[in-house]
Amino acid sequence: MESITAQSQSPMLSSSQETFRMECEAKHWVKTFNAMKADHGLITASAWWGQTIRDIEKKRGPKAAQELRDAMNRLKK
Repeated sequence: MESITAQSQSPMLSSSQETFRMECEAKHWVKTFNAMKADHGLITASAWWGQTIRDIEKKRGPKAAQELRDAMNRLKK
């Protein structure tokens, strides 16, 4: 059996993998927000999203939260 190299165990993603991950996450949040808006209205969905993005910012930091917002906004264009 072949051993796994240290390089293949690296937790770092390549730039293209990270971009793909961010795009997938952005699509998920846009879809979830739109479903919330359809079910509960814009005001409730906006309040929910505001709390969600604050939670993401607390957990991952402001830069990651802004990158997510930017990725979501790119989907709208």
